[in-house]
Amino acid sequence: MAKNGYSENFEVMLHNVRLAYSHHWKPRTKEGQRSKYKSWFILDPDSKDGKKNIKLLEDAISAAKLDLFQDASYRIRGEGKLCLQDGDEWTEELMHGMKLLRATRPAQKKSGEPNPPHVLNRKAKAVRLGEPQAPYSGCYVIACVGIWAMDKPSEEGGKQVCCRLEAIQFYEDGDRIESDFDFDVSGKFKALEDDKDEDEAPRSKRRASRDEGEDEAPRSSRSRRSRDEDEGEEDEAPRSKRRASRDDAEDEDEPRSSRGRRSSRVEDDEEEAPRSRRRSRDEDEEDTRRSSRAR
Repeated sequence: MAKNGYSENFEVMLHNVRLAYSHHWKPRTKEGQRSKYKSWFILDPDSKDGKKNIKLLEDAISAAKLDLFQDASYRIRGEGKLCLQDGDEWTEELMHGMKLLRATRPAQKKSGEPNPPHVLNRKAKAVRLGEPQAPYSGCYVIACVGIWAMDKPSEEGGKQVCCRLEAIQFYEDGDRIESDFDFDVSGKFKALEDDKDEDEAPRSKRRASRDEGEDEAPRSSRSRRSRDEDEGEEDEAPRSKRRASRDDAEDEDEPRSSRGRRSSRVEDDEEEAPRSRRRSRDEDEEDTRRSSRAR
């Protein structure tokens, strides 16, 4: 029964549908909108399961329109206003000839609690990203969705028929579908060796070593300065010793020359003494001769 501009929710089980451009692990946020989980499902109208799935969805859409607009054939106008779309309108060739279903889910409940969809493996057990049989874009799944219609002012979304994402279960593998937000790392990285050379040591270790080296640098500088000062003192010591030796030598030369001069004077005195003595004898002899003549 329609209420407050919303129709009743009509549950649909889709079997063997292909998952595409799916954000069932982590919600996405667009500017001005609430965060949502979002998945696309590809339905092949030529396959048995595809035909059945499309019929179930069309019936649920008609029921939602009838409940809200009292007209099962009510035309929803505006791009993106109807959850079931024609793949020929897409640029990707993969979608051509297919029917596409857009399903979303608010990331949070009204209470603020997280509101992720249920994600299951083939044994109907909860599965996490990276585990075996975790659904991915390109695989085939069984999905539970809810179809509902809304009639609100244009600023609140206007008239739409929407699909609520309830749960997905891994069915079988398929070719992975890359999206505009997927990144191909092939050829961009290479395997790293476990044994790293010292030159390839972590930067933090190299920085630590460099810092330790900087800490040690002043010490080594101080050590070198101390050694240089010691060597300088050693160099100065011989110079002072050489100067002292030279001064000592000069002091020694001076006494020697003084002694030499004194020796020369002594020798001169000694030479003068005999001469004096010889003159005294001559004078005595002269006096004796004079006294003899006087007598």
